[in-house]
Amino acid sequence: MISVSIYYPNVSGSRFDLEYYKAKHLPMIDHLLKPMGLQQVVVEQGIGTPIPSEPAPYTVVTRLLFNNIEEMEMGMGHCGVALMDDVANFFNHRPLVQISRIL
Repeated sequence: MISVSIYYPNVSGSRFDLEYYKAKHLPMIDHLLKPMGLQQVVVEQGIGTPIPSEPAPYTVVTRLLFNNIEEMEMGMGHCGVALMDDVANFFNHRPLVQISRIL
């Protein structure tokens, strides 16, 4: 299984519109990527670290799970630009993206 992890950093001056994300961006992900092999979307909202006074390093982390690299490449190749273009509607910084193989 392949995971595309999108990290939205919790940095000074960052703005993340969680309501827009849930109401518009997540349905867009499903609509565009499910036909391309998307199996599951996991969304995590950062709430802290082991040090109580330290904020979470990421506001949100989203994981897009695909069966294999071919489906991931097809989905992101066809829809990645549209999804990244929408980011400006809910987040005012650049997210970090990592592709991983789930062991």
